[in-house]
Amino acid sequence: MDDMWDPNTWVLDDHEHRVYADETLEHYCIVDANVYPHLVQWKWSIHQRGRFERRGHFYLRRSITEFHMPDGPRYENQLGYEVRNRHRTTFTRFLHVEILLFNKVPQPTPEHNEGDHINRNTRDCRLSNLKWATRLEQVHNSNYQENMRRAREAQRNGSSVNATRDQKHFRDV
Repeated sequence: MDDMWDPNTWVLDDHEHRVYADETLEHYCIVDANVYPHLVQWKWSIHQRGRFERRGHFYLRRSITEFHMPDGPRYENQLGYEVRNRHRTTFTRFLHVEILLFNKVPQPTPEHNEGDHINRNTRDCRLSNLKWATRLEQVHNSNYQENMRRAREAQRNGSSVNATRDQKHFRDV
């Protein structure tokens, strides 16, 4: 008999699969059916700060802790944030990076070590919306989106020659 609590035995319907970060069911990400059983084995929490919080964007993350002797092995992976002390390494893994790794999507170069949402919607963590990106690409994408928003807003208000210049510059890039 199948264990009803084992996600590997679940029959997955053709519906939207959500991974939740809290009991209020307010913060969730949409994922593909094939990766859903893999993701629900961990508790995910909300990561939002700075400009993401202002725009209502957030990421789901989990922490990985490895205990070791002072001179022992350490978890050497660039795909997240590491915090080290004498006897343990705590590592943060984002949901969208976990999905890219689970599906064995190859990184084009070692510098492509961050996950990127193609449609800029951080709730949409389906594989078709994810790709590897460099830090520079991420910064460019976020600045591009913000500058385009400011340019459209300035045009609506009928002000700022700089807004039109910015819009033209980013259209040409």
